[in-house]
Amino acid sequence: MDISKIKHIATHYKVAEEKVIESYKNSLDFVEKQFPRLAGDDKENKILSMTSTSFKTNIGGNSSTYKGIVFGVTEITDSNQYQRDSQLKLYQMTKEKAEAMGDMTMLDELYGKVVNKDNNGNIVALFPYLKNNGEVSAMAGKEIPNAEDSRIRKVYGVCYEDGKNPEENIKVFNLTIKGKALNNIPVFGKIVTFQAGGKEYQGEYQLNSSVTDFVEVEDKYLQEGINAVGADGVLLQFFDRHKIEYSDIVNWKEAYNTDRDNFSIPKEYYSYVVISGNNCMTQNFQPNAKGKCSMTFCNEQFGEDDITLIAGMLPEIADKIEFASNSTCTLLGKLSIFGDEGMPYLTLYGAIPKRDAFISRVNALPIEDDEETPMVEEKVEEKPATKAW
Repeated sequence: MDISKIKHIATHYKVAEEKVIESYKNSLDFVEKQFPRLAGDDKENKILSMTSTSFKTNIGGNSSTYKGIVFGVTEITDSNQYQRDSQLKLYQMTKEKAEAMGDMTMLDELYGKVVNKDNNGNIVALFPYLKNNGEVSAMAGKEIPNAEDSRIRKVYGVCYEDGKNPEENIKVFNLTIKGKALNNIPVFGKIVTFQAGGKEYQGEYQLNSSVTDFVEVEDKYLQEGINAVGADGVLLQFFDRHKIEYSDIVNWKEAYNTDRDNFSIPKEYYSYVVISGNNCMTQNFQPNAKGKCSMTFCNEQFGEDDITLIAGMLPEIADKIEFASNSTCTLLGKLSIFGDEGMPYLTLYGAIPKRDAFISRVNALPIEDDEETPMVEEKVEEKPATKAW
């Protein structure tokens, strides 16, 4: 390790030398595993190049600054679980077949393409050797990161790139966060700024970041939208193709109970759905034995599509929900239907209160059991929408 080059990287990227040394050690370990034939200056240059690259996001790289509103955050998932499990399953099946036939040579074809052995003799899954079109993958033979290093979560919202015309550039975004950014969860429905790299695809931003924070800021254009239609109105306007109604849930429940073996949520709604017009019936922000908080909802249109929607979420997501029971809200989450009677269940990613129809959690008062509270329909004068709102 050349300390002068470590100092150069630390100075150039404005990070602590300790972080550069840590990154150097990680790069060294990776190079020795993936490029065992490299030696001398070639090996050292590869390690230093990887070390330097790991800090490029700190000076921008191909990242940009965005302003937007976050509406939901998923749970943490293992982004490589499917491929890792598939490769290990193939190895295990081949091994069992080889043992049954007494011919272990058939395993030889898997090493370097499906799995490898580490220095301790443990089997390590590799990325698939071929792509779907039969061509050799650029990731062929490279080790699939372990579950800890593969942890990601998705953030959903609307944003535009800072410095560009918001009316022309505001779009739905999904942001994959990992590493240091994994537990940075903003309050839902507030205007924030964040940094990420990525691209525009099919009219949406597909972004990623391992270092960003979400910082609350002021923004005239986004605030106009919140003032005009409410944060939930902004959500519904941009996420229209993900929106479903309670009638859809009722129909899917009936379809599930009719033929549950062949039932599935339509693929266009598989990743997540948006449901408007929910009345929050109950809240329990004390995690249960599975570590989940819970809420229940029903249709705000009393008497229509009478169904109870159960929602579960992680405590860190529940902490960002700012309304109390008896509020009206819009939900974003992953819907599933299961059980003997077809129970609708929503893995809640985010919940946004409807403007003028919610009670703040900090100001919520309990309903007295011995008194009847008359229902009063509050009429809100709608202001004409301006610009895109």
